[in-house]
Amino acid sequence: MTPDALLDDLAADLAPRGATTGAMFGKRALKAHGKDFACLKGDLLAFRLGDSTPAHTEALALPGAELFDPSGKNRPFKDWVAIPHTHAETWPHYAETALDSLADNHQDFARRRRATPSSHQARNAATTVRV
Repeated sequence: MTPDALLDDLAADLAPRGATTGAMFGKRALKAHGKDFACLKGDLLAFRLGDSTPAHTEALALPGAELFDPSGKNRPFKDWVAIPHTHAETWPHYAETALDSLADNHQDFARRRRATPSSHQARNAATTVRV
């Protein structure tokens, strides 16, 4: 199966969890909550696993895996690992892991946002005159 077809299968499998297809730097990508979590570049599928996480370390240990450098100018993204098509059997695992991490970060952000008044709310509260 081609990398493109595998990405389509991943998108279909993860769609019930909010994953959609899109583009990242002109490459096909998977997104959720408005954030990219996987990106196809040639025969490599890169996953946002988070620097220094067990999944990141495990993925980098695969032969041929490398930090994702979408520009090709030796400026890799430290949170992303690109895994070659030769390890395509691992792609579903890493896609789910990346999506789980993204969902956790999204929930944490939403929780913090609800707990912290916006600058507009804080400014209004500070200028409200109580009688």
